[in-house]
Order: sequence, then structure tokens, then C-alpha cells
Amino acid sequence: MCISDPGWRVRIFLSSTFGDADREIVGQIETLLSSHNVQVVTGRRLGGGALTQQIMERIEGCDGCVALMTKRDQIVDPAEERWNTHPWVTDELNHARGQGVRAYALVENDVEVGGAYQEREWVAFDRAAPLAAFLALTDTIRLWKEDMGMTRVARVSPDDLGRQFRHNQEMKCRYRFVTPNGDRTEWFEAEPIQDTGGTLLHLKSVRNDSDQVEVEVLRNGQPTLISDATPQYLSIALERIGGG
Repeated sequence: MCISDPGWRVRIFLSSTFGDADREIVGQIETLLSSHNVQVVTGRRLGGGALTQQIMERIEGCDGCVALMTKRDQIVDPAEERWNTHPWVTDELNHARGQGVRAYALVENDVEVGGAYQEREWVAFDRAAPLAAFLALTDTIRLWKEDMGMTRVARVSPDDLGRQFRHNQEMKCRYRFVTPNGDRTEWFEAEPIQDTGGTLLHLKSVRNDSDQVEVEVLRNGQPTLISDATPQYLSIALERIGGG
């Protein structure tokens, strides 16, 4: 089993308006997320507005949702300085929370938000001085990534294992990590993917480089293929060239 490291790639859905008033702040948040090796997903090309099935699927396919809740309409008495935010941003955030997707909101000063939000689910931000909110968002992304762990890709044998899985619904594959002390984690399920060079297995929740990996293939609930605990490093073969 040969394991490679694609890094900390994480998908975050950024819920926001697409108007000129928020263009700069949205761009700054996108830059911040990208600096953390995060792939930013938005509903921009779908035009915003009502929560559609396409938007739901985008949110559910992400590792987290960050919502930018900015001012839209002032509420009742102008002297009270209370504002509503954009309803589709609220809907997208609530959908993420309802589906168990990690969610975090940046709420502009004086914006009223409904629903029960935990302390680490939102932060107030000042449009003129957003640094404190950005630092809080940075800390949240760090915690999310630590919780999720890294993702690595393992090439496993037999080479046609991925093809076997496509044609046999009774087969299951699972993996777990073994610490240097010999402790084993719970099992994680994964589906072997057939690649042109063999079969790939995407290992998620990798937390420590020193942990080893065990893989099992089960048929009708019984293990039929097992691996030894394998270190997380690449095997590189060097060949002598010329007369050196």
C-alpha cells in the first residue's frame, strides 16, 4: 500500500450577497479562506435568492459553511439601528446547521438574527474594521481542520479491487489508524476507486503523521482481505544511471 498526501484541502460554502455593497468584504473573506488551502464554493452562478435543490446539494457536499450576514432592510424605527439580513443567507446557514454541516456566521453590527446560535457559531463584525472578525474566522477554520484531520490517498492492491466493488454490492471496505503506542481508532468506511494505474483509497481524518493505517475488505460482513499496519510515507526507488 503506497500513501500520498494531497494536503489539507477542505471545501467551504460561502453564503453571501452578490451585490456591489458587499463585493469587497466577500472578496476579502474568499482570500482569507483560500489562504488556508480551502476551496471556496458559492451559489454565485445560480444567482442567489431562494434555497434551491442545487444550493442544498452544494452545501451538503462541503465540509463547512461560512455565512456573511450583512445589513439589508432597516427594522421599524430608524432610531433603533436594527436591520434584517438577506433571507437566503439565513436559509443557507440554517440548512447547513440542519444537515450537520459545520457552520459559522459573520454578523454585521446591528443585524438581527433569529434562532439559537452557540457561542462559537458566530462573531460580530464591523465593516470598517473587520480584523477581529477575520481573526475569529481564522481560528474557527483551524479548529475545523484539526477536527476533520488531513486527507491522504492510498494506492492499494489487488489492482482491480475498485472494479470488483463496482460489481459487488456485498463488499465493504474500511480502515483505521494505529498509533505509535499501539492504540487503534474506530473503523472508517471508504470505497475503493478504480484508477488507470490501479485502485485508490481516500483516507480521511488523518491526524498524525506517525500513525499507521490498517485496511480491511469485507464480504457479507466477514473480512476477506486485510493489510498490515502501513506507515504514512512514500516508498521511492532510485536507480543507478550511467557509470556512476
